[in-house]
Amino acid sequence: MKRIYKIIIISITLGIIHWIIDAIIDSFIFNLHSFLNSLVLGITVDEFYMRSITILYFVVIGVFFNSIMSKQMQSASALKDSEVRYRMLFNSCNDALFVHQPSPLKYLNKFIEVNDNACQRLGYTKEELLNLTPLDISIPDQNNTEKILKKLRTEKRAVFEAIHRRKNGMKIPVEISSNQFKLNGELTILSIVRDITERKKMEEKLKKAASTDPLTGLSNRRDFNQKIKNEIIRFNR
Repeated sequence: MKRIYKIIIISITLGIIHWIIDAIIDSFIFNLHSFLNSLVLGITVDEFYMRSITILYFVVIGVFFNSIMSKQMQSASALKDSEVRYRMLFNSCNDALFVHQPSPLKYLNKFIEVNDNACQRLGYTKEELLNLTPLDISIPDQNNTEKILKKLRTEKRAVFEAIHRRKNGMKIPVEISSNQFKLNGELTILSIVRDITERKKMEEKLKKAASTDPLTGLSNRRDFNQKIKNEIIRFNR
């Protein structure tokens, strides 16, 4: 509300300045009246109405522009709040998030956005990650990459496992859920990446428990039979 009062005061001031300039022109250029008469005492009713309308015109224009500015400021404020909320949600996610865009010239372009978890997990700064592509942080598998991109093009979604490589070379088994959508008219892929190291360790323990005798630690009959089947299949090739 304080701004609208300031706008009205400024508009009235501009109208009064216009009134004074009009009086100066009448008295000193056209020599119609003395300055005082041209300013107040000697003006006609028509001149009074015209100058009053001019002041009102300045006020209306001022209020109009104030309304436009207020809406723009509200929109900018809402956009800023939305960006802050988006950033908070994006960075508070427990999984690593990567945003990139596919390219017809090569498999994948550089990342256009990553969250804090992605940086911490892979040991890169955000600036470093934004200069890499998904292939730069993964163990190369061209055939699998082509299948995943094909599935994304047709189904818009793909869930798969991969191996990520940290900056120091350490390998991390991950599960990736990728979704394709359009961002500003461009095809974009959002990948949610979950570290499944503990899951893989548990699977390995269960696999070992299912194939070994709990007392001796040696391969059990089930594992022995499976090995025999594998050898028969290999021999028949």
